[in-house]
Amino acid sequence: YARHARDGDTITLDGATVVVDRLCGERMQRQVFAAVWLRVAEPGEQEPLVRLCARGIELCIGQHARPAQRRAVARELRLAISRRPPASGRP
Repeated sequence: YARHARDGDTITLDGATVVVDRLCGERMQRQVFAAVWLRVAEPGEQEPLVRLCARGIELCIGQHARPAQRRAVARELRLAISRRPPASGRP
């Protein structure tokens, strides 16, 4: 139990990138998305987790969160992405 007490996902929006760090036991996985391509799907009946998709990469997050928290994270992440400054050279 103690090995998994800190399990979870950490999302960082850093300018033009969204970084998801997932901790499971002693293993850390990192996925980096370009914010301009990222699509965030709110959890629903078919998929209970938050789904992040960009350029053929798909990642489901929120396994350790309650359903209300998952919905809130999806909304907040979409809002944060929409408010970020445009990348230079972006069409």
